[in-house]
Amino acid sequence: MSALDLRTTSETPSKAQDSLQELPVTTTTKKFPKKLTLVPLIFLIYFEVAGGPYGEEPAVQAAGPLYALLGFLIFPFIWSIPEALITAELSTAYPGNGGFVIWAERAFGPFCGSLMGSWKFLSGVINIAAFPALCINYMEKVVPALESGWPRKFALLISSLLLSFLNYTGLTIVGYAAVLLGLVSLSPFIIMSLMAIPKIHPHRWISFGQKGVKKDWTLFFNTLFWNLNFWDNVSTLAGEVDAPRKTFPTALLVAVIFTCVSYLIPLFAVTGAVSVDQSKWETGFHATAAEMIAGKWLKYWIEVGAVLSGIGLYEAQLSSSAYQLLGMADLGFVPNFFAVRYHFVSEFLIQFRIPMRLPGLIVMCLVPSAFLVLIMAIATKTVYLRLSILDIPNKGMKESRIDKHRWTKQWPTTPPDSIHKALQTYQYIQSFDTKKRMEPNLSSSDTQHLLEEQPPTTTTTTKSHGKLALIPLVFLIFFEVSGGPYGEESAVGAAGPLWAILGFLIFPFIWSIPEALITAELATAFPGNGGFVIWAHQAFGPFWGSLMGSWKFLTGVLNLASYPVLCIDYLKLVFPVFSSGVPRYIAVLVSTLVLSFLNYTGLAIVGYTAVTLGIVSLSPFLVLTLVSIPKIDPSRWISLGQKGVQKDWTLFFNTLFWNLNFWDSASTLAGEVEQPQKTFPIALLSAGVLTCLGYLVPLLAATGAIPLCQEDWTDGYFAHVAEMVAGKWLKIWMEAGACLSVIGLYEAQLSSCAYQVLGMADLGFLPQFFGVRSKWFNTPWVAILVSTVIALAGCYMDFADIISSVNFLYSLGMLLEFASFLWLRRKMPSIDRPFRVPMGLPGLIIMCLIPSVFLVYVMAVATRTVYMVSFILTVLGILWYFFMKFCKSRMWLQFNNTREKLEYDSLE
Repeated sequence: MSALDLRTTSETPSKAQDSLQELPVTTTTKKFPKKLTLVPLIFLIYFEVAGGPYGEEPAVQAAGPLYALLGFLIFPFIWSIPEALITAELSTAYPGNGGFVIWAERAFGPFCGSLMGSWKFLSGVINIAAFPALCINYMEKVVPALESGWPRKFALLISSLLLSFLNYTGLTIVGYAAVLLGLVSLSPFIIMSLMAIPKIHPHRWISFGQKGVKKDWTLFFNTLFWNLNFWDNVSTLAGEVDAPRKTFPTALLVAVIFTCVSYLIPLFAVTGAVSVDQSKWETGFHATAAEMIAGKWLKYWIEVGAVLSGIGLYEAQLSSSAYQLLGMADLGFVPNFFAVRYHFVSEFLIQFRIPMRLPGLIVMCLVPSAFLVLIMAIATKTVYLRLSILDIPNKGMKESRIDKHRWTKQWPTTPPDSIHKALQTYQYIQSFDTKKRMEPNLSSSDTQHLLEEQPPTTTTTTKSHGKLALIPLVFLIFFEVSGGPYGEESAVGAAGPLWAILGFLIFPFIWSIPEALITAELATAFPGNGGFVIWAHQAFGPFWGSLMGSWKFLTGVLNLASYPVLCIDYLKLVFPVFSSGVPRYIAVLVSTLVLSFLNYTGLAIVGYTAVTLGIVSLSPFLVLTLVSIPKIDPSRWISLGQKGVQKDWTLFFNTLFWNLNFWDSASTLAGEVEQPQKTFPIALLSAGVLTCLGYLVPLLAATGAIPLCQEDWTDGYFAHVAEMVAGKWLKIWMEAGACLSVIGLYEAQLSSCAYQVLGMADLGFLPQFFGVRSKWFNTPWVAILVSTVIALAGCYMDFADIISSVNFLYSLGMLLEFASFLWLRRKMPSIDRPFRVPMGLPGLIIMCLIPSVFLVYVMAVATRTVYMVSFILTVLGILWYFFMKFCKSRMWLQFNNTREKLEYDSLE
């Protein structure tokens, strides 16, 4: 009986339970609980199928540019999309490591399941054998000794063992390695495509090929088939994927788009920009084309990328084959020796279903099936003979019973009762670290004990909603802090190249790293949306928690107010009407409302938007850096500035502080993060590295590539550097990137402010009304609206006043945050801290003392106006606390019930 039958028949409970136990599922062990998330899975699928445009060139050689372009445009609809749809439906229906083996066994019995396993496994390992050889073929260009003989054989052996060892370290590591390999191996094609644009002649795209050159359709279709198949390979990893029923369809959709675009764009660029004999379009021609378009440096980069792509292909295919064997052992097709895993039962409900009836599905499968018959028909006699020999062992195999005990475990009660208890305890279990999972054989008394406890979070909603994963959180932190090198130019103008480089090199150790470490420890110890408000409240009581909330919220919304203004400042370069007057006011208003609406649609959408904005806004700096390399004069880096130009240390330190603070802002999103205890430290580390490199690398490139004119180094000067180094096209790209970066900054800061307000409402500092969520998007729409309105009011302040006021209030909040961190270490030494700064209290005091001195300096150099504004805002914050307390005592407004101490105290 299939999983679908379980939903559509009216069996008795006992029969339904027996059927549930027969469903084959293979999953990861409890000893190794790490799961593949969305982005690593996308890149693993990408490497299962493509690995980049390497190898698409023979399609042009075989049939000419037009047929090659049409082939890579149309063939995905004939083959890739149907295969991906089938994989999505069946992988979500049977999310086990057996993948296609499970499907065949469920459809036609164990014999066909075993035969499917044999075919697919042999196909996979034979495919694997090609990748080390391809790697060595590229390496022999540098080391000729590897061309033949024992050195080549030894190199093949060593490379295969080393590449296999990476797989041994874990699928999570392989997944993130695939992300890195994918980005690096694709980057030269992005550069080549951009540099090819001025040279493109569109009429070359419609060429049928050179006259007199016979078309090789066998090579053409084999090239398409080789580059666009194997979508189902990833199904063997289904048991290792986090929430496979949700993740698999999304990953396959993104991977299909990603793969098709990665083939088509370089093909359009090269066929349009380069005119060469058709016979030269053989495997590896993209490297030659890169040399013709940009120079030898890009050719070498593509060749290095080809080696990295080969590594990614090997790792992805080996993972698929290895987990297929594991799944077959789980299913009883091969001995237990091939798998030493511990399994548990999952409930099978089809979560993704292709929206077609059976006749439509038959037609969908018929087209790629006809192509498969064509591939088989043109095979040689040798191929037929080898395949028949490989099938002989399967014909003698006995149909063994499936080992049901490896699939299922006895439930303590009937399935409906177990499911009922699971639903009751779902929210509580979600708040725990993954290693504290509930066992299937949990006793009823243990379950009741769990139900009686309260989760230590501030998230009040009971609706299921998308959680922030690692990569979106990294880019949200990146935009909370930086948003790219836009705005760092003033450091050079204030103190010269050397001091600017040293500043962005040293200041992270003085400020960024301590703040990030404190955020990592406290956000994992108190994973609630209140963030720093919770920390101050836990350390010093509700008054200080409320005051911290006031300071930080005002800091955030005043900071928020600057971004629409910056956006309009960039737009006025194209539309001068926005320079002043009513059109400018309307533009600021409309842009603020439009940007705020994106936040209303959901934090998950904002997170992935931040990923896109981050990549696009950083890309012109990557190009600038690469183009600058031949022009760099290292002696320019050690310049202390032009003679006669006085150093402006106030501007210098304010620039560093402005560009490298706000690491704790993301803590207000902790209640919305998937597994915050695990995700937050990794996200902060990754964002820290990305931010520091994002500042330093372009700064080194720009200061080294052009002569110093210190007075020109003001905000926006990078765009002029781009024009001097590469041309006006890069200047325009960088200005567009600046506008997109501002959008990312606004979205990240608004998210932080809104979820801080939500957290304060959850904790009882604000009325419940501020914690109301949208029925459609589950977002705190009242908090978003309040933040937007206050930000709009701030948009019409002077920008310099905004920066100064933000820095002063932020300094007050950070001094209280440092004090809270130190006091919590002393007050609650035994509280569970999933991440703990590895220092004792004296070391922590020293760590906090250095940035505290800097905070005092920032406050000391403030103007009287800033002092006055900050004093008034602080008094308003204090009055607000007592007003809320008065409203609560008179019961004028509804507040959440809170105690003087939060639930975290019970964890001591």
